[in-house]
Amino acid sequence: MDKTKIFKHLLTLILFLGYLTLNGQASLSGTVVEEKSGESIPFADVILYLNEMLITGTQTDFDGNYHLSGLMPGTYDIEARFLGYATVRKTGVALKNETIQQFDLQLQEEGILCCGTGCGPYYKIPLIDIDNMFSGKIFGSDEIKRMAVTR
Repeated sequence: MDKTKIFKHLLTLILFLGYLTLNGQASLSGTVVEEKSGESIPFADVILYLNEMLITGTQTDFDGNYHLSGLMPGTYDIEARFLGYATVRKTGVALKNETIQQFDLQLQEEGILCCGTGCGPYYKIPLIDIDNMFSGKIFGSDEIKRMAVTR
């Protein structure tokens, strides 16, 4: 066989295999934003499931954008989560052959209160442990504030 024929057959085979590998893939992209303000949420986790099985995931960039590529066509569930926000899961996201599906997600703030000393779930730490039976008399914060201070 001639070298040029072998080269042509080899090149055709490589191109055909490349076509088969790339054919039939889909992509998913979008933005994750805060529901009330519409501001983007950077570094939020975006996770893709197929039949309750984790397929892939990514994080959003500085502008809240994400992109997942190389996906097989099908119907997926997509989940977005970030600290301080309720996790959102959307079902039935259909991806078709050789398309880029745009799908934006909105996260809602979870019940976190800011109380001046930092943000976190509201909880007042008692000054004295009332379950401690060995400390003698128990004083609450109001009683301690009313006490006279002597020097």
